[in-house]
Amino acid sequence: MVQRLAEISKQRIAPPVVSLPRPASVDQAAADAGVSVLLHEVRKSLTEIMAGAPNDFWVLEAAGGLRVPLNDKEEQVDLIQSVGAPVILAARSGLGTLNHTLLTVEALERRRIPLHGVVMFGEPHPENVDSLSKRLGAVPILDFPWFKELNPEALDLALGVHDFGVLFP
Repeated sequence: MVQRLAEISKQRIAPPVVSLPRPASVDQAAADAGVSVLLHEVRKSLTEIMAGAPNDFWVLEAAGGLRVPLNDKEEQVDLIQSVGAPVILAARSGLGTLNHTLLTVEALERRRIPLHGVVMFGEPHPENVDSLSKRLGAVPILDFPWFKELNPEALDLALGVHDFGVLFP
């Protein structure tokens, strides 16, 4: 979907490092598939893929939240920390987002993982954006409505409202 929406050629899209059939946490989906997902193996694969195009801009998408287990001992946050990747946090805009977002930011801070911004999706909720802005200081917060139809044109229109450059210092 990212490839289609960003209108990027297939040659510029890396294959998933981990792809599991069951829509569940990584550890549960891996167990169902009879495989193990180990941080050092995922990191090695990422390093090899990124070495093939060292000057490219990379987007690494995790499955679920920071604390989603990869296995019995490792979590996605461990992987993010090990590759030194800054984070752009995707959050829903409605009820529950303040607690969820602030706890996630706290987990990032505790591990000294840089947060480059928060992108909120859903029905506009200016009070939540304001509340997060007060608590997160200089961290940029961009607010997007749900798209009735998600296509490149709708995305271009929405992107024209925000300066995404603030997320990539």
